[in-house]
Amino acid sequence: MQLNIEIPTGIVPAEGILPALRKVVNDAVAAGVARLPGGETEVSCRAGCGACCRQLVPISDIEARALAALVERQPEPRRAALRARFEDVARRLDEAGLGEAALAPTRQPMAEQKTLAARYFSQALPCPFLEAESCSIHPERPLVCREYLVTSPAALCATAGHPDIDPVAVPHLSTLAPRITAPDTGRRDTMALPMLFRWLDKNPTAPAPRPAEEWMGRFLAAAREASS
Repeated sequence: MQLNIEIPTGIVPAEGILPALRKVVNDAVAAGVARLPGGETEVSCRAGCGACCRQLVPISDIEARALAALVERQPEPRRAALRARFEDVARRLDEAGLGEAALAPTRQPMAEQKTLAARYFSQALPCPFLEAESCSIHPERPLVCREYLVTSPAALCATAGHPDIDPVAVPHLSTLAPRITAPDTGRRDTMALPMLFRWLDKNPTAPAPRPAEEWMGRFLAAAREASS
């Protein structure tokens, strides 16, 4: 793939390059969709089929800070309603014994990550941004959400691990986002999206702003490493 990437000029916080990362992921996904057999297969995901919005959605620290800022920008009473949804899902995860694991799901061995994802999905907890079975922040949705598309009937997605679910093959570039700030934080953690405010309470200090070229350079270096 050849990409034209526009990034901000000057010194920016890490989340300042999120628009560029979204475009990279969108273009990679579009390339995957373009490889589907023409006229025979098409993506079945539509507004109103929100089963995937009950999965464990892992997000990076960059995305957590951007999404928290998005919530804080909302006028009342929407802001309070969104915060209440986050608190409700976090509380229900605690009650299910999943709260701590959901704060850092990728720290666990892969087998335990899969078990956590299955247990999370079994709770049927809607994403705090899900409204009328559609994403209310679709243009600013997490990177991983952009990468999950299926060609099988949307109804199958309501059953975890259904053997007939047919995802579109795309590179999982979202997994590289935690590496962007890793040299500053020493971590490559993700968190389940509904836990972002709890994670921010534990990690209030963001990495110092840097040139946008440096942030993007870290992402591209991680992509080269992953593909080698």
